[in-house]
Order: sequence, then C-alpha cells, then structure tokens
Amino acid sequence: MPKGHPRRDAERQIKTTVAIPLSLWQAAKHLAIEDATDLRAVVVAALKEYVGKRGRVSGPRPRAS
Repeated sequence: MPKGHPRRDAERQIKTTVAIPLSLWQAAKHLAIEDATDLRAVVVAALKEYVGKRGRVSGPRPRAS
C-alpha cells in the first residue's frame, strides 16, 4: 500500500519499534515490493502465522502467582 493511504483495519493498533538485521530488512522489503505490498503487511502476516502456530488467539498471558 502506498504511503499516505489510510489503513482500514477494524482492530485497534499499536506502533512499535523493532531492531532487525539489515540484511533481513532488505530482503523482506524487496519481496514486499515484488508482491505489491508494504513491509507492515508482511510483518503483520508473519506475526499472525507465528501466533497461530502457538495456538494463541488474543489477549495477555495469565500471570503466574
């Protein structure tokens, strides 16, 4: 999605900063461009897959007593 276009996600969002290796960022950025998407969408998709594999839907972890 080009910069300047509003996102139409129904869910509330949080903005965060993550330090990743430059080579990984470059590879992901190039692939996102090839796929006509943005890096944010790639990261969100990867996180959804990771969370899905762990069997967690949403919400915080219960605190240990």
